[in-house]
Amino acid sequence: MPVDILVENINKQNSTSFYSENSTTDKDLFAGKRIERLFPDNKIEKILLIVPPNGDSSIFNYKTAVSNRYENYPPYGLGLIATYMDKEGSQSKILNLHNEIITAAKKCKTEDAFNFSNELDVLVSDSIKNFQPNLVIVTTMFSQTHQSALDLCLRIKDLDKTIPIAAGGVHFSNSFTDMYTRNHLLNDFKMIDFIFLKESELAFRDFVKYVKEPKNPSYLSQVVMLDAEIGEYVYFDNDNTPEPCDLNVIPKYEQMDIHGINNNGTIGKFYFLKNKDDVFATILNNRGCRGRCTFCSVLNFNGSGVRQRKPHSILDEIKILQDKYNVTHFMWLDDDPFANKEETMNLFNAMVRENINITWDCSNGAIAAPLTDEIISGASDAGCIALNIGMESGNPEILRSIKKPGRVGQFLRAAEVLRRYPNIMSDVYIMIGFPGESLSHMLDTINVCKEMNLDWYNVNTLAPLPNTPIFNDIFEPTLESTANDDDPFQGISFSGGSYGKANLANTRRDLLSSDFKDMFSGDLNRIPDKEELDKIWAYMNYFLNFAKLHDENRPEKIEQQYRNVRNICTIVAPENAIAQYFYGILSFKKFGYIDPAIINKIDIIINTNSYWKERFDDFGLSINDLMKYPLAPLH
Repeated sequence: MPVDILVENINKQNSTSFYSENSTTDKDLFAGKRIERLFPDNKIEKILLIVPPNGDSSIFNYKTAVSNRYENYPPYGLGLIATYMDKEGSQSKILNLHNEIITAAKKCKTEDAFNFSNELDVLVSDSIKNFQPNLVIVTTMFSQTHQSALDLCLRIKDLDKTIPIAAGGVHFSNSFTDMYTRNHLLNDFKMIDFIFLKESELAFRDFVKYVKEPKNPSYLSQVVMLDAEIGEYVYFDNDNTPEPCDLNVIPKYEQMDIHGINNNGTIGKFYFLKNKDDVFATILNNRGCRGRCTFCSVLNFNGSGVRQRKPHSILDEIKILQDKYNVTHFMWLDDDPFANKEETMNLFNAMVRENINITWDCSNGAIAAPLTDEIISGASDAGCIALNIGMESGNPEILRSIKKPGRVGQFLRAAEVLRRYPNIMSDVYIMIGFPGESLSHMLDTINVCKEMNLDWYNVNTLAPLPNTPIFNDIFEPTLESTANDDDPFQGISFSGGSYGKANLANTRRDLLSSDFKDMFSGDLNRIPDKEELDKIWAYMNYFLNFAKLHDENRPEKIEQQYRNVRNICTIVAPENAIAQYFYGILSFKKFGYIDPAIINKIDIIINTNSYWKERFDDFGLSINDLMKYPLAPLH
């Protein structure tokens, strides 16, 4: 169906008008009147920049919050906008509600004393009352934050209907530019006035300039203007993506509460490799990715190709983090961290030359092809202690179907290089459940992982994001479904993570307790159903990650895996009997003895949970094996 017909039908369904690119005069008139109405004094002196809680009240877990188990990242993008607003003479304030709601939970002595909604009301109302902003910006990274962002915007309008609200971030960009989710987004967020799409710090800067000195609104870019009262919106789709020369900007860290964030959660995937008193931060070196993976939204948000900052700008940022905030470790936010070999080596050499004594990791998946000896040696010298390779599948057919920028041979060569640097914990991202992916395809992935012989395999089931090719292929939306579906965002969330699907139930369901004794038997060409994917996840997790720890004897790897498994046993999944078992094995390898408390913990689990007893029988594990090792001396 032609796009213009599709848009016309959607307009009829939802009484929403869309001005095409040919209606420039109408768009300009609409925009001029809208901005004049919202900003009658032609000024934006104060801007409140808000990060919603990552989850709404229905999925927020008090125990997870008070035990610092939620991921808690600095609001890097809002920090950049704050820097730009300083240059424009506008005052800004960052309100990180995700971090603040965790702080509020920790101040309450008991779960019964904590009321998510009440605490959020106080935080929002106090900030608006005290700061008195001319504009509020709400940003969301993930679709799982949809309801939380919606609740927040409703709260703001309840407090003051006159405050203009702008929204942005990956979720809003993906949802607006995808026809299937656009109308749901606009119908939900009728109370907002603007949506800034993609990388929008320059677009927003120019918007602020326009409000102060109205000229021709046709020059506005990457912004949607809405007027719920008349049911209309316009989209200025001029591109204003930051060029490489625009990227050498340091976020306004004084508003980002680095220490508070560290006290309330984790940053990245490798936090367990550092000590509790280490201070973490994030840095963005480049934007974009060379890949065009069908399950990924980076291409839609950042555009094609990779744009990189200059080494001097990165060094300046690292020094600020070290000198002012005592940061000892950072995570690269990059989606393609080693895209430009020359620039990457220039940065690593500069870090070594200037004796930048800091460690870092690449928690986001790196492309395998550039992981040569030269790059990994430079990374190691410059402080790298961990990285992830984004492999997803070990089957050539699946790799081609998802347009993965990597082949099996490249994954194996990268793994060969990384095994020569045991000081770097080398993990691999795996995904299962792709359309048409059979048991045979998944078995290929398992075999490639075994041959790579790296440290840990992060296995996830496919959870497609809006405005990605794989999302459109799976859902095949029609006009009828677009109009009638209640909430297309309900099924869009990560299978892992502290707000992931596995953690939404009141009682945690540990997938390792699934029965997968005969998982890879019978017809390997069949496509497993959703329930079987859980079992395959468990199968892969055990055989790729835990089983090999029996034979691990390298000192660096024993230390890394001890910290990793200890983190699982003490924070992530304390009732995981298999993790507890290998916690005991690694304790012996590290210290020469096992703490009896570990054995007692396993004994309680397997005697109160038949699933775990069955799993021990399946894998030939026995608590008696641990009893043969020396026990920790009494103090």
